[in-house]
Amino acid sequence: MSCSATTKAVALVLGLLALIPLAARADEPSPEALALATKLIGDIGLKASIDGLVPSLFGQVERNVTGLHPEMQSAVHESLVGLEPEFLKSDQSMVDDVAHVLAARMTEPEMRDASTFFESPVGKKYLAVQPVLLQELGISSQVWQQRESVDLVARLREELKKKGYNF
Repeated sequence: MSCSATTKAVALVLGLLALIPLAARADEPSPEALALATKLIGDIGLKASIDGLVPSLFGQVERNVTGLHPEMQSAVHESLVGLEPEFLKSDQSMVDDVAHVLAARMTEPEMRDASTFFESPVGKKYLAVQPVLLQELGISSQVWQQRESVDLVARLREELKKKGYNF
């Protein structure tokens, strides 16, 4: 079972947003730092992932509501089409929030260097390979976890047996 790219993006964005309270808003990043962070967010493909969140959310809501009320399929779709522009506006606030997190944790020179790397041929290659790498990591980690959990339970049984417990 692998996660979709949208699910991974949501997890990444939510993880970054969870750090926002930790970011010292008293030390507000400079406009230049925020611009660099926003550019870097675009360079690494995170902006495109954020842009896909609203359509994904709308698709989920439409499937869920029409699954329960198939008779409302046309009305639900029509209503969602009308609501989508309003919700698409929230994309930029998410980009801004993530830019604040990034700018609070990287210096301007670091963000420039990172952006230069991701715009280079090697950086572009890394970004092209990254989705496959993450997918393979997900598969490998599931296999590892299953294998290790079997070994762990066997070892736990041995240890508990020494203490007079059987399960």
